[in-house]
Amino acid sequence: MITKMKSTMKRFSTVALTSSVVATGMAYAQGGRGPGGGWTTSRADAQRTAWVRSDTAISVEGVQKPDFTLQWTVKVGHTPRETLSEGVSGNTAQLDPSPGNVVGSGNNLYGYEIDTGVIAWTKHFDAPAPSAATAACPGGMTGGVTRATSLVPNVVGTTLGGRGGGRGATGGVGAPGEGVPMSLFNRGGRGGSGGRGGAAAGGGFAGGAAGASGRGAGPAGINRPGPGASYAVSSDGALHSVGQSQGKELSKPIPFLPANANATELVLIDQTVYTSTINNCGGVPNGVWSLDIKSGAVKSWKSGASPVGPVAVSSNGTLYVAIGDSAGANQNSIVALDPATLVVKASYTGAAFATSPVIFTQGGRELVAAATKEGKVVLLDAETLGGADRKTALATSAATTTSKTWSPSALATWEDASQTRWLLLPAEGASSGIVGLKLSGTSLQPGWTSPAIASPSAPIVVNGVVFALSSGSAASPAVLYALDGATGKTIWNSGKTIKSFVKSAGLWSISGQVYVATNDATMYAFGTPMGR
Repeated sequence: MITKMKSTMKRFSTVALTSSVVATGMAYAQGGRGPGGGWTTSRADAQRTAWVRSDTAISVEGVQKPDFTLQWTVKVGHTPRETLSEGVSGNTAQLDPSPGNVVGSGNNLYGYEIDTGVIAWTKHFDAPAPSAATAACPGGMTGGVTRATSLVPNVVGTTLGGRGGGRGATGGVGAPGEGVPMSLFNRGGRGGSGGRGGAAAGGGFAGGAAGASGRGAGPAGINRPGPGASYAVSSDGALHSVGQSQGKELSKPIPFLPANANATELVLIDQTVYTSTINNCGGVPNGVWSLDIKSGAVKSWKSGASPVGPVAVSSNGTLYVAIGDSAGANQNSIVALDPATLVVKASYTGAAFATSPVIFTQGGRELVAAATKEGKVVLLDAETLGGADRKTALATSAATTTSKTWSPSALATWEDASQTRWLLLPAEGASSGIVGLKLSGTSLQPGWTSPAIASPSAPIVVNGVVFALSSGSAASPAVLYALDGATGKTIWNSGKTIKSFVKSAGLWSISGQVYVATNDATMYAFGTPMGR
């Protein structure tokens, strides 16, 4: 099937494919995809939950059917050293299906067709990168890619169904090499009701309110964020906004970070981009940074010790960052920052954190959780964190690893049909795999431990299915596993399909598929055919 797909795609240019989709109102006869709640930033949403709440193409039952398998694979990297970030897709109303994006460390942003893997466009940023690379300071583009992200976590996957009112058909043919015409890209339309899984959506490309805000006026040509743009920081520290239709920059680059920083994954909230910088790479101070893309104003908070992973954002916009046990102030802490000023609002101190925070609502209040190097999960109240003494946690779980060299990479959290809240983390030691902890009140209780998964990656959850990688090594390729989220039982694995190992890029999921980026800059998409 894969070979046939590749040979078929050779006979059609990306331009022809895109133009034909436009001419038919961007509809798929086999069923639509809901326009809201895509995987718009690292770990799915601003809260970093890694949870796709619903997906009609992925379920515990569906993953066990024979047609859940590799859908396509594509080599993306342009240089031998190029590595890929975790990808995103906004699942917006502009293109159907919305293109996926992935960053290559060689200052490249790629747009790919999520149904076929065809690289629709490549945007290269002409920025210098240091020749020397280390594990702590790899150089190049490190911060991944983001789209505009809501403070309300609502990530959903494929939604099959009729179009209802939907969007009207829009015709047009792009010039060779230019993709979708910009005249169509900015055309708004009338909203429909009940289409694409029942959500009302603006018509045309930008549609309704999105069309009004997508390209608003800004100083010196800086545009406001729109649903069709993706944002990335090149190795010289400039923020770039790139349109999905053609892979062209929508405004001039905006100075953001000092050059050669090791920036973590970005998140764009309203009109502000946030990231953290780690390991003092390029002499850049460790800390949290913000950029107002309308005004170009940059703010920063210097953390001293190195942050761990990206910032997480609560429903009221407060930023949360974990600080590791590296030398400097604020080590072994979680800090809450005001989103406008980056002034510290609250903090907790008392653990050597290994993961960035995840944020979720339980019992009418927001909670923050992060894992330590021993695999202990620390649970905090988002409002007060460590309380008056800054050292009091709501709960701390037992250690989940006995390894002296292993620490979990990231948490995932989700809620099952019985409204049981789960926290998932990778563990290695006497028992390697994914550990599921249940939250009862403010007590963290053992739930399940998966069968053995060597060097497990950070898990993601799609409609009750937990996906995690055995990351592999140069001598042993990676394997993707699917687990029943209620029991931890293995229900599927990719066998020998993946041909390389996974070093750093996380898993992500868009529109009924799960994606893996391997160390040789190859992307794999697993799912069901769905008339692709």
